[in-house]
Amino acid sequence: MKIKSRKDKQIIVLTILVVALTLLFIQEEKAKVITEAKNQVAIAINCATEAKADALYAIQIIDKANSKANSVDELVTKAQDQAQTATKSAIKAQDDAQIAISIAPNTEIAAKAIDEAKSGFQIAIDSADRAKIQAESAINSADNAKSKVNALTKIAKIAQDEFREVSILKAEALATVETLTNAKTFVKVQKLSKDAVKVSVAIKAKAQNVSEIVNKAKTGAQFVTDAMAQVETQVKAVTDCVTEVNVAVQAATKAVEETKAQVSSTSALIRYNGITPYNGHMETWYTERILPGDALNIPGRYTDEYGIIRDANHYICVASSDYPKGTIIETLLGTGKVYDCGCSSGIIDIYTNW
Repeated sequence: MKIKSRKDKQIIVLTILVVALTLLFIQEEKAKVITEAKNQVAIAINCATEAKADALYAIQIIDKANSKANSVDELVTKAQDQAQTATKSAIKAQDDAQIAISIAPNTEIAAKAIDEAKSGFQIAIDSADRAKIQAESAINSADNAKSKVNALTKIAKIAQDEFREVSILKAEALATVETLTNAKTFVKVQKLSKDAVKVSVAIKAKAQNVSEIVNKAKTGAQFVTDAMAQVETQVKAVTDCVTEVNVAVQAATKAVEETKAQVSSTSALIRYNGITPYNGHMETWYTERILPGDALNIPGRYTDEYGIIRDANHYICVASSDYPKGTIIETLLGTGKVYDCGCSSGIIDIYTNW
């Protein structure tokens, strides 16, 4: 084409210059867009890396909490077993106290022994009750820990899902940046840049979710730790109660032994002396070996370890001409009940198997 005039030449030069500047501007804008997109993706990738670490940390915390909760069953079982042992020991203390009461002679030593046996029994019962309460509290604390662990397990699952999604988005962002770098047209660059920013925003949102999950995991794990500490404290309280029960049972048992020793000495005194003064009357004995006493109608009649005949209520069976049958009286060997008569006035005849 032949240029007709100087003016035409100027127009062509200006047109070329405008096109060149436009292309330069587009290249600069393209570079800016790409750089900004890369920066956004880089930030997002850092978020994704942190999210991965946070997710793994959350799962680790939850696993530890779960492990702690699993050990709680053993502690609770221990508490329950100890509480049951305490109850059995308390019942033994009660039985020992009843034995002391049933066999005790009416002396100061025996009365003291009975009081000690009763005291031991009461302490044992109270301690056993506290052991039961503490064991129940331990069970409640354990249940709370297990419940929280169940919730944490669900949170761990969410953390894993969020992390997987972050990993997918991260790969998508990297691929978008790669395509963006190689894009030829500005329109393509703009579209890919928007895509990269969109993915970056999604990654940041997921990373924030994971961060919140970590906080929930920490809170939940602390709850489990506190619950476990409560269980351990309550189990220790049960153990302390059991120790108190055992001490009380030993005291009751000792009191019973002292009472038995007193009964043995006083029964020996009556047996070998034949007649022993006591409480304004004379006490002597007669034996079922000579007088079987089948017609005496003694309910639950049995012979105790000292050879004394007792009824179902552990009263010593005696004969008296001064008191009507059924009268409760005190003897040197303990509380008795009149079942027979025929002895002289002023005499209490103790029924034995001697």
